[in-house]
Amino acid sequence: MKTQHNQKGFTLIELIVVIAIMGIIGAVLVPQFATMSLRSRMSTDVSTTKTVQNQAEIFFADTGAWPESTADNIVSVLASTSYLDPKYLANSSTLKFQTSGATLQYDSASSFLYVSVAASDYNKFNANSDKGVWIRSN
Repeated sequence: MKTQHNQKGFTLIELIVVIAIMGIIGAVLVPQFATMSLRSRMSTDVSTTKTVQNQAEIFFADTGAWPESTADNIVSVLASTSYLDPKYLANSSTLKFQTSGATLQYDSASSFLYVSVAASDYNKFNANSDKGVWIRSN
């Protein structure tokens, strides 16, 4: 019986090993990408909130009064007086947030705005780095 010594290609075992390795890598990396995406969206929401907080402080410096006593009213006053660019707004009194379910909240005791998110999202954001300053779980 003649055998060919010049065969090219991979054996079935080699293909199975490569597919298994790719499956393991995919199973490890895909959840990390989802978490990185969430952290990115939440960082964007924090930046938006910081912008609104800064504009509210400028409004206070200019007028001597805080814009309002609730988050939606603060956003509405800042938008109507041109302290806040409309690109940040979903409508006249609500900010656009990238994180699903995120809302702007106002702490009247400290005149401070922050983002409120679900506890599961808050834990993924790395609560230790923020220490509950700009993002808090609801």
